[in-house]
Order: sequence, then C-alpha cells, then structure tokens
Amino acid sequence: MYLKLSGLCLCLLTLALPAEACRCFTYRSVTGTQTHLRYYDLVFTGTALDTRYVGEGKVGQEDVSATKFQVTGLYRGEAGDVIEIFHHGGIGGDVCGPNFNNGDDYVVSARVTDERLLAGPCDGILASEMPANLRAVLYPPTSESP
Repeated sequence: MYLKLSGLCLCLLTLALPAEACRCFTYRSVTGTQTHLRYYDLVFTGTALDTRYVGEGKVGQEDVSATKFQVTGLYRGEAGDVIEIFHHGGIGGDVCGPNFNNGDDYVVSARVTDERLLAGPCDGILASEMPANLRAVLYPPTSESP
C-alpha cells in the first residue's frame, strides 16, 4: 500500500513540475528589464518565416526545432537580415517552449550556446503582446532639443 501511494505522489509531483519550471520573467520595471536583457547575446524583433524540426535534445530535454526570422529591428548583438534561432519544443511548440507561428512578429532574445543561437522557454514574445516595460527599453522615448 505504501509503495502504491508513494508512486502516486511521485506521479502527481512530476505532473506539477513543468508549470514551475516554465515561469517567465515578467518585466515588472524598466530597470529590471534592462538588467534581464543584458544576459542575452542577441535581442531583436522579427517575423517568423519557417520552423523546422531538428531532432532530439540532450538527455532530459525536449526536442529541438529551429525557426528562421526576417530581422526587422536589432537591439543587442549582431545579425543579418535573416537569422535562425534554435529552441526546445517540437514544431508547434510545447508547454515550456516558444511557439513561433509563421508570419507573426516577435521580440526574440537568445544566447550563443554550442555555436548556435538558442532561445529559452520564454524568449519569444509576440510583438503585439509586448509588455509596457519591455517596450520602454526597446523603444525609449526620444527627447527633442528645446
């Protein structure tokens, strides 16, 4: 009986883990957002062009996909007109991975990992849903001279 109950508890705990592991940065302040973006090698806005399945990730990780973007704005790092970003989750994304839909505009942040750009679970935000503090950092108000 004890073995069955402990197995049930382990199963329920396993089901609850992904929600905790996928918590995203919330961009609560301009200063916090600026600090958060410093950890990335590349931050840009772009239109998703095509997503392809790459294969299985390392042990214990999800599958890996790659999405090509037409870069429309560059805020950190260097990129050409079209860039490929790798991310966890299959085509169509998953609970804890970005889901890039072809034709949609995104703000994407990525780190260089194993000689390629990798976006984490929360590193692709629809441009139309950009939080106000992220918008303030990426598009600072211009001051006009008197």
